[in-house]
Amino acid sequence: MEELRQTNIRKDGREQRSEKSRSRILKAATSIFAQKEPEGARVDEIADEAGINKRMIYHYFGSKENLYVEVLRYNYNKIYTLSKNAINYADDPRTNVARRKCLKHFWSIF
Repeated sequence: MEELRQTNIRKDGREQRSEKSRSRILKAATSIFAQKEPEGARVDEIADEAGINKRMIYHYFGSKENLYVEVLRYNYNKIYTLSKNAINYADDPRTNVARRKCLKHFWSIF
């Protein structure tokens, strides 16, 4: 029983490290893709900025193109979540109108 519990702890620890590594890769890739665009970005640079081995990028994402798609998805989800939670019907209506105007302006840029 104790052995099973230790195995679960190790797996959870491994999963946590895996998620942290993946998150660091996505943050580093977001920054580098924004600076250099996908064609100018190098996997070596992303790995250096993320503080991981280049092979881990290929392990998690398979290719630079797949990483770029995941970066887009990751950032879209962040924007979607923030905008979805921007309107709070319990708040003062004037506050919500101001938030809505900001969101409308933000989305008009795209």
